[in-house]
Amino acid sequence: KVAWQIYTVDSNNKPVKNIHFKSLIDLLDTDPILTLKGGEPLLNKQNEELFDLLILSEKISDVELRLITNGTILPQWFLVSLPLFKSVNITFSIDGAGDLNQYIRNGNYTNHDLKKNLDKILMMRPDTILVISTAFQIYNMLSYAEIVREFLPWTDIFEVTPAHNYQLNSQIAPDIIKGIATERILDLLVEIKS
Repeated sequence: KVAWQIYTVDSNNKPVKNIHFKSLIDLLDTDPILTLKGGEPLLNKQNEELFDLLILSEKISDVELRLITNGTILPQWFLVSLPLFKSVNITFSIDGAGDLNQYIRNGNYTNHDLKKNLDKILMMRPDTILVISTAFQIYNMLSYAEIVREFLPWTDIFEVTPAHNYQLNSQIAPDIIKGIATERILDLLVEIKS
């Protein structure tokens, strides 16, 4: 398989200019994988251009789409293209249950908004593989089980990565807090299993 990872932003979250999508599409082989990540890919106009070119090339039905997004904005061009891909795998970065995600992400979007967007995706493409990815950190370590409970109706695939920022990394938390967080996660596992 050919795997593309297209970063339409650089390491400073600035748009990369002069990406020649037409040349890339001409090189498509069998069963390509397109991974979009970096910044917020659904806000980048270049990705809309890429999707348009894939549709025009009639190769979109051969492409497996993998997307990493915060899930706050789903443009119409993205939603209408979902059924055209061979398969779709979307990872939502969600770092808190309830209002905590909005606080951590410093945004205007609530988890209620995210759930509506999950519904929109599944309406357009019911076989979409949805993944909830959480940066495990001091802010959410005691409520991680609540994140799982909140989004379990949409998926049973949850990824956890440690926070990269040392000051937020859960490893620096006091042992008593780590113990409480561990108990809550173990209780959640027992609850899900039964």
